[in-house]
Amino acid sequence: MKVNEMTKVVLASSSKLFLEGIRRILEGENHIQIAAEVSNPKDIEKYVTEIKPGFLFIDNRILNLDIEKLLKIMTKKCPDSKVILLDNQTKEDFKFPNVIHVTKESNSSELINIIKSKSSDKSLSTKTEGTNKLTKMESRVIELIVGGFSNKEIANKLSISDKTVKAHLTNIFMKLNIENRYQLIVYGTQNKRRVR
Repeated sequence: MKVNEMTKVVLASSSKLFLEGIRRILEGENHIQIAAEVSNPKDIEKYVTEIKPGFLFIDNRILNLDIEKLLKIMTKKCPDSKVILLDNQTKEDFKFPNVIHVTKESNSSELINIIKSKSSDKSLSTKTEGTNKLTKMESRVIELIVGGFSNKEIANKLSISDKTVKAHLTNIFMKLNIENRYQLIVYGTQNKRRVR
C-alpha cells in the first residue's frame, strides 16, 4: 500500500446495529475508508464491482449468501478485493485464497490487524525465509486456523489436547516469525499450497 493511500472497505449485513458497530471501529483508523454499507444482498455485487474495495466484510450469519458464487464474480471483476467472512459455519476446504474467516469472538483490534496486515505490500510469506520447515501437523493446524476453527475444535478434530494445540501454535509462531493468530490467518491464506 502506498503512503497515504486509503484502504476501501465495503460492509455487508442485514443488521444496522452490526454495520454501525463495525463502522465506528474502523472509521477512526488512518488509511481505512468505509466506502459503502450494504443491507440488501442484491446490491452487494453492484457495490463491490463498482468500488473494487480492498475488503468486503460480510456478516453472513443472517444473509446466507452463496459465497462461492459471489467470489467467482469478484475473481473476474475485482480480483484484488479480499473477503472477511463472519459466518455460522466454517469451510476448511474453501477453494478461494482471498477469504479470511472471523468468528463472533473476534475483537476490534484483531479486525484492524487483519486489514492492516493484508493491505501491506510486504507479504507475510517473506518472513518464512530461513525458518525451520513446518511439520505436517503444524501445517494441518494452520489450515484449520484459516478455516475459522477454535483451539478446542482443532483439538477435537485432530484428537489431541488443547494444550498440544497451543504448543503447536507456539512452535508455528516461532518458525514463521509472527506474533498472533490473525497474522497466521493472513500467512495461511497467502500460502495455502505451501502449508499442504
